[in-house]
Amino acid sequence: MSDLRDFLNWFDGFAENIEKTPSPKQWGKIKERVAALREVQPSASPKPVPFKPVAPPKPAHKFIIDTDGYARRTSNNKRVSPSEVDDIIGDLRGFDGDMKTIRWADESMGLNGHDLTIVGA
Repeated sequence: MSDLRDFLNWFDGFAENIEKTPSPKQWGKIKERVAALREVQPSASPKPVPFKPVAPPKPAHKFIIDTDGYARRTSNNKRVSPSEVDDIIGDLRGFDGDMKTIRWADESMGLNGHDLTIVGA
């Protein structure tokens, strides 16, 4: 027997065949199996791995359009106006996001003639 699970499986089958108090021969087999189990050295416990905090991933874009259509700066999650955008905007609505429904901080909607680069994020 190499481990406790093997012993327990063996013992379950063995115990089913004992109807009364084990005979000296049966008791001897039990003692042999327990002795063999005691001889097995437990495997070395794994050493704990020191915890290394993981920094949250940096946003892929400086500006985003959130799933509700609001244009935001990713550094502080504040809404922005089109004139504040100086980089690519990642659209979290995916490629199906309607450009006419982008909501800006000044409550205007759409691109309104602004030349912006918007990508599906």
